[in-house]
Amino acid sequence: MAEAVTACAYSADGKRIALACRDSAVYVFESSTGGELGSLVGHTNWVVSCVFSPRDNNRIVTAAWDNSVRLWDLHQGTQILVFLGHTRQVSAVTYTPDGRYIVSASWDTTVRVWDINTGHCLRVLKAHDKPVNVVCFSNKYMATGSWDGIIHLWSLADLTASFLSPLPLSPLVLSNNSASIRDLAFSPSGKQLVSASVDKMIRLWDVGAGKFITNMGSHAYPVTGCSYSPDGQRLVSSSDDGTVRVWAAKLGRQVLSPVTLSGAFITCLATLPLRSSTPSSSSSSSSSSSSSSSSSSSSSSSSSANQTASPAMMVAAGGSDCSIRMWMVKADAWTPLPYTLLGHARTLSSVCFCPREGVTIIASSSEDSTVRLWNTSNGQLIHTLTEHRDGVGCVSFSSDGLRLATASDDFTGQLWDLTDMLSSPGYQAKPKMIKELQGHSGIVRTVAFAPAGKYLATAGRDNNIRVWNGTTGDLIVILSGHQDWINCLSFSADGVRLVSSAWDFNLKVWDVKKGKEICTMKGHAASVETCAFAEDGRFVVSGGYDNSVNIWDPAAGTLLTTLTGHTMRVNAVCVSPDHRVISASDDGTIRVWAPMSGSELACLSGHSNGVLSCAFSPSDSLSIISGSLDHSAKLWSLSSSDKVTKVKGHETWVNQCAFSPDGKQMASCASDGSVKLWDTKSSLCSSSVPSSAIISSCAFHPDGRLLTVDENGGVKLWDSAYINPTKYDTGSTAPLRTCAIDSKLIVAAGWTSQVYIWQHGQFSSHKFHKDWVDCCAIAPNSDWIATGARDNQVLIYSSSKRTIIARLSHDSWVTSLSFSSDGNYLATGCFEGTIRVWDMRNYECLQTLRRPHPSSQHHSITGLSFTPNGGKLISVSMDTSLLIWNVTRGKVVSEFVHAAPATCFSFNSSARLLSSADSVGNVYLLEYVASSN
Repeated sequence: MAEAVTACAYSADGKRIALACRDSAVYVFESSTGGELGSLVGHTNWVVSCVFSPRDNNRIVTAAWDNSVRLWDLHQGTQILVFLGHTRQVSAVTYTPDGRYIVSASWDTTVRVWDINTGHCLRVLKAHDKPVNVVCFSNKYMATGSWDGIIHLWSLADLTASFLSPLPLSPLVLSNNSASIRDLAFSPSGKQLVSASVDKMIRLWDVGAGKFITNMGSHAYPVTGCSYSPDGQRLVSSSDDGTVRVWAAKLGRQVLSPVTLSGAFITCLATLPLRSSTPSSSSSSSSSSSSSSSSSSSSSSSSSANQTASPAMMVAAGGSDCSIRMWMVKADAWTPLPYTLLGHARTLSSVCFCPREGVTIIASSSEDSTVRLWNTSNGQLIHTLTEHRDGVGCVSFSSDGLRLATASDDFTGQLWDLTDMLSSPGYQAKPKMIKELQGHSGIVRTVAFAPAGKYLATAGRDNNIRVWNGTTGDLIVILSGHQDWINCLSFSADGVRLVSSAWDFNLKVWDVKKGKEICTMKGHAASVETCAFAEDGRFVVSGGYDNSVNIWDPAAGTLLTTLTGHTMRVNAVCVSPDHRVISASDDGTIRVWAPMSGSELACLSGHSNGVLSCAFSPSDSLSIISGSLDHSAKLWSLSSSDKVTKVKGHETWVNQCAFSPDGKQMASCASDGSVKLWDTKSSLCSSSVPSSAIISSCAFHPDGRLLTVDENGGVKLWDSAYINPTKYDTGSTAPLRTCAIDSKLIVAAGWTSQVYIWQHGQFSSHKFHKDWVDCCAIAPNSDWIATGARDNQVLIYSSSKRTIIARLSHDSWVTSLSFSSDGNYLATGCFEGTIRVWDMRNYECLQTLRRPHPSSQHHSITGLSFTPNGGKLISVSMDTSLLIWNVTRGKVVSEFVHAAPATCFSFNSSARLLSSADSVGNVYLLEYVASSN
């Protein structure tokens, strides 16, 4: 196998394994010995899916990005049929359960059903409006998942019957909040369906009811795959975070003070990851207002028990004062190197670290017509390249660090060989110019190497792109089509495609190998300043003078979404390996986006003037470096706060957290079955609660005892020893999801829509709702009980009158409730992100809280709490945010961002402590500081 493996499959008898690869082939191995049995060659692009026939272990079907599906005979090692009809990449293929038909899914938004004997297309299903990623079967249904975040369930009986009928099929639609579906899997019984999404979530669905059941858990990065064990007891998931997790199936802010260049603008930035405090990485990241955009490599950084340290890296900033300053960023501190790189006579235009391991060199370009090479270990100037006759706007290293390319206002580029220099003592051997890149009839603004260094591209003010051999400098092809100056170039990771952005308001995607334009992407209303390919090539991001950031499908040339929020020109964009997008603007902000859902994750607003450049840290995609016209360079973290303690409390999704009445302890329960008690002063786990069932919710009694409810229908009240609990019988084993307790009442509810109440020890059961109950709360005077359910209703029950006294409505199911301390107000949150505040004296809605800004909470509200005076409301959401609202004004006054979707929240007003948790097991303790806002 010459390239990466994209898919794998076992034969029905388990004796063979097939591996699909990016080298356009499929390899078959004997599972018992690992010996290769042969390879299947015929596809002309990446093979991304392969499945054995359920009826014949010698038959395998494959799908590839060459738009074809192919059927193979392993016994003969030959291709039997080619299924043609899709107009774009085929992303998935499988057999129907009886093995009689083949079904394929494609980026052309269709699902096709094929006759296995003739290769004829029997049915084209057009229900999705974006590329379809996955198709799978149970014994009754077919499920399809798409970029549009929708899952369609198709009746298998209707599907096969429709071959003889012209009537269209009508699928059952399951909404996934617009998060692209990467994989689907039915449970062995076929009653449940699990989905894996780019929003990092694993969701469980009830197939028969067509309803969402629960979020099973999440990864740190998008989830790429999911599958059940044969007995249905375990679920396995895989992710772009590099982990595989096994589940029980039942079931910005600024981190550092800024550094400032006194009296100078930051005009360009570069970063380099460090190993043992030595610049020795195989990759680096650079950003400037005129250079090409590039993706940064990323690796996970370890964290301490209480705080995640910023990654160790070296940062270089070039300024308008002609100098280069450098810092070591380690242990959350900027440490300036004891020298400033001086020598340029005019403003710096670009800086770039050499990415070759063990090499300590940085290159800089300037308006003074020179390129300079510096030794970062001692700050000494090594070489000055003076061959250009006008300002040099851009400099770039090849990925192996052996070649250097430049772009200049003198209408040329230059290609340099650094091999002899890098192997010489002190780098004293002179670089050798391989070739001057001549032919442009205008200023050359940008230069970019393809990732493997095979190609080098230059472009500028003659409206043309020239592609050169990255080793020899020989011209390969001229790409013409833009009608105005070209501002930026970016290669795809495979080096085959190139995207360009220009003053003609357009972007173009090119096939470098064929020398042809693939598509023109139209949608910007002004000059497009910057562009970048996602690392996997699935989308392109761009920004420009129209203040917008656009996400594009580079194959179809279509606009997927527009990210709005900037109020001035967008100068730079960058994409992290986990598909986060950052954009820097003249409005002084850096914004972080989830491109597929179109949501803003963070707005970093510490600069006082326009931000010219930005880049993800090459060591950690949670850290961002930026440079601004306010003379400063800043390092940002997307997951830290000054008054936050974060502990890795659990291994997976945290269901609930709760403070003890005195605020000295905090309890958390998770879907991995663990329940832990934490000392809030030391942040250490002080105890645990033994349980044979997964505890879904917990709450403290005023006397300090802990109430728990579990997924086996158990209700237990534990004393401080947590040994022999008092048990409360509901008469059912159905899972419970929520509970509340005070000195007079115990309330529990869950999947059966029943609400169980123990009042002064007397038990009663009530069917208040028409669907599952997700949340409940008791008013401070114990007179009212509020329950929220998936019937979109909040019911107010009078415990004294023992009757329902009010019904309050939401537009989607109710996920969270909280009474104010005086009981006069009730806050309710729902699945689609809206919060409503109600006056309990007349049951009128006083305020609806939902920011119109894209960074508002747009996913399920998972926790609510009023502050002591009732003037502010705290909410947490599955969009990772914790927001503090001014209820009267309906405005957000403060925000905290979790490392993953926030799953629960608790507030202890007396201790002024906030506790929250997320879907990857982190538990947060935050200090609440009251403000006048």
